[in-house]
Amino acid sequence: MRYLFYICVGLFFTTAASAKEIQVGFSYPVHSIREALRLAVTGDSIIVYGGNYREKNISITKSITLIGKNFPVLDGEHLYEIISIRAPFVTIEGFKIVHSGVSSIEDFAGIKICNVPHATIRNNILDDTFFGIYSQFGSFGLIENNQLKAYGKQEQQSGNGIHCWKSDRMRIIGNSI
Repeated sequence: MRYLFYICVGLFFTTAASAKEIQVGFSYPVHSIREALRLAVTGDSIIVYGGNYREKNISITKSITLIGKNFPVLDGEHLYEIISIRAPFVTIEGFKIVHSGVSSIEDFAGIKICNVPHATIRNNILDDTFFGIYSQFGSFGLIENNQLKAYGKQEQQSGNGIHCWKSDRMRIIGNSI
């Protein structure tokens, strides 16, 4: 058992030591979040600088940290789910997420946690999204200090601000809806 512990600790420090930071912005070599995700490996941080990003659905399939500086805008153009978290240990922080698509069948969200543990969503602004933050079979997640605002006037045009469906041990702290 002791050897297993040392192996896990060694792997953790090896991954942390090799993690890199990828900068995204119009004045940086990487111009899109999708391109940064393609270049990233588990443990990397992607720093996104101010601007408007229209990248359809951003599907995160690696355990990374996605940080916005000066609240870059991720615009779903009223057509798409904006961020889908499909890997454990993902952090989303510091974005303005606007104009998700509307779908009562697919339950589009500004940010959706898709059957993974340990997602952290903090310090974001979500404006005009169908569901703001949607956890579907998520566990051990943290949803903290987000601001959510929606404008749907009919039930079919409006989901919940924060919705946890079949999720377990989620911490939801200090959000404004």
